[in-house]
Amino acid sequence: MMSSSSSDGDGTIIDPKESRIKNRGKSDIETLARTIDDRFQNRLRVTFWERKKFLDICFEIAKKEEESRNGSLSRFSKEGLVILVEELKGRVAQKPRASRLYDELLKLIGYYDPDKSMLRLFEAGLRYTENSDEDEFHFRDFNFYCTVIASKYGLMRIPGLTVMFSLVAFYFGSAVLFCAIMNDQNVCPSYGNNSSHHDGWLTTIYFASVTMSTVGYGDVSLYEYGQPKWITCIAIVYMLVAMAVALSVFAKVADMAMNGIGLYKVHMFSRIKTKIMESKDMPLYKQIRRLIALRVIELSIYFFALNLFGVFVARFFIARSDVEGQQWNWMTTLYWAIQTTTTIGYGDINQPFELRYFNIFFTSLGTAFVGACLGSLAGLKEEINDHRRYYAWKRRELSKMLIDELQVNDDKLDQYEFVIGSLLLLQKVTTADIDHIMDKFRDLAGDKNYICVSDEMDGNNKRNNLNLIESKKE
Repeated sequence: MMSSSSSDGDGTIIDPKESRIKNRGKSDIETLARTIDDRFQNRLRVTFWERKKFLDICFEIAKKEEESRNGSLSRFSKEGLVILVEELKGRVAQKPRASRLYDELLKLIGYYDPDKSMLRLFEAGLRYTENSDEDEFHFRDFNFYCTVIASKYGLMRIPGLTVMFSLVAFYFGSAVLFCAIMNDQNVCPSYGNNSSHHDGWLTTIYFASVTMSTVGYGDVSLYEYGQPKWITCIAIVYMLVAMAVALSVFAKVADMAMNGIGLYKVHMFSRIKTKIMESKDMPLYKQIRRLIALRVIELSIYFFALNLFGVFVARFFIARSDVEGQQWNWMTTLYWAIQTTTTIGYGDINQPFELRYFNIFFTSLGTAFVGACLGSLAGLKEEINDHRRYYAWKRRELSKMLIDELQVNDDKLDQYEFVIGSLLLLQKVTTADIDHIMDKFRDLAGDKNYICVSDEMDGNNKRNNLNLIESKKE
């Protein structure tokens, strides 16, 4: 059997046999759950173009085999897959060899060699087929369960770089639009003068930042009374584009921020939460109160740290300003930081011009943090409901009532009935989910209450015989 590691290291085809050995000592249910989880976590990352080309090739082979063998358009023979892999290997071998580093650099800029790319996928498909002891390659199943769509550009697969690229593109595009194209003196005030364009471009980038972050101090505006309608139209379109960029960027930033926070939570807040969850003697209402208090304290600490960071950086720029009205005290600085991080932005404070350097990043960071906090608080209600259900479920003891609730036909409660019944009680699955799953089971099993390997073989033979009879009649 071939190795289960992928050819380029960004995915692994899980061997069910290896998984059973790895999880020796676990129950059948636990082994199955871990095997499926491993498969999803180790899916091959492919581009949309790679997936489309892969499916086109598979459908073409399946269609040819359907004409000769009366097969299915969702799979084709293992022999056909082996022939295809050998053909792709031959094509790749004929091409000039390049270093692995060179190949990786090409992937970073979005170039993929078609033959090497398809060879990687079909080799993984061959491992997938051999691991399952199949005579046919079920390429639709492989495509859905073993691959996942990723960006064409390797650099864009890193969330932080994606965010930076989006921000730089939006900021630079704004500067080009208002300074180089429109020559707007409101947004790009110094452009067109004999002096340096530095201040104008900085103001434009600052304006783009406060627009996208929805802070909107009002100290830089794209609207002026009596201006041409086309400028107002551009302002409307620009605001809509800014919101589209914000939705994309801040969703990634918020996820990155909360994941980063999660690393710290492992050592502090998660331990406290685990103790609360495992406490058997503490009444439920006290546990819920502590969960709410824990979440509020957690978010408050992060919010205080963010504003404290903003205050100290702002004080650095304030100390360098000689303009009257910009000599803020500590309380005014905190007032400015909080109205920025909460995205309120009254615009009632005269800010030092140099503070815009920092505010370009601080407004975006504050908006991302607020979005993450709102999402965290919104999920608190469901977390509390989950805690209530787990609390009641963990306190249940063995009783005839428990057995009668979780089993149907006899007085024995096996692990499968216990798992399914518990998932329903914990509301992790719904009755509608079970109905859909059982409809699929009945479709596959027919009149029997089980499915085995011989059923699949018998089904193929029956289909082939029916197709053969129909072809003879024709």
